[in-house]
Amino acid sequence: MVALLVYGTLRYKTSGDAGFFELNRTCVIMILLWLAWPELEALPRWLLFVVPICACACAWRPQYLLVVLPLAFVYLLLRPPARKKK
Repeated sequence: MVALLVYGTLRYKTSGDAGFFELNRTCVIMILLWLAWPELEALPRWLLFVVPICACACAWRPQYLLVVLPLAFVYLLLRPPARKKK
């Protein structure tokens, strides 16, 4: 993934093709997901459905951020610590 990101960056700088820019964005997202995977596995299953729904709702109506962000902050403060897998 990192090699693909480097290739896309070098190719985008030389050719200016928008496809390589999209490749770079996708590589960055995939690398971040790969690094965060152990923490993502520890999340409750219901949260994996709620987060994309809230993200779509906030993209559709940005004023919903005024409700979603404080609720997310409260959830992060009140949740129990993640269990360690053996």
